[in-house]
Amino acid sequence: MKLADARKRMQVLESELRQIDDQMDALVQEFKDTYRRPWVAHPAIHRSRREGGSVFRWRLRGFDGIGQSWLMFSSDMLQAALDRERVPTRTRLAWLEIERRGRMLTFEHRRRNYERLRLKDLVAQIEALNALEDQWRGGSSHAG
Repeated sequence: MKLADARKRMQVLESELRQIDDQMDALVQEFKDTYRRPWVAHPAIHRSRREGGSVFRWRLRGFDGIGQSWLMFSSDMLQAALDRERVPTRTRLAWLEIERRGRMLTFEHRRRNYERLRLKDLVAQIEALNALEDQWRGGSSHAG
């Protein structure tokens, strides 16, 4: 792969990552527009470097996210809250569909982010090799 191609692909991936972030935000907004507060739990986007970018997760009722855990929909803690608050099965099934869509968006975001990071590493490695070659050849055959 040529450096120019790698850089171009990275730009495409960055654009796609922004689009997926927008889709995740829209999914959270769809939930907020459909279900009235107070929510037993609600979806949110956890933007985390450690987890490889944007991740669709759930939070329990609380104070706008302060001190709350990020939960998977299938977690025992979230399911216990749904049981405790007697959330109807129909609502749970609807939230499950929102979760499925969020999982797919998370997967697509992580996949693209991983490729972008690997390309970034490749570009840096090739640039270092080119610099060595230029140094040894006494010129800048890789300029630009």
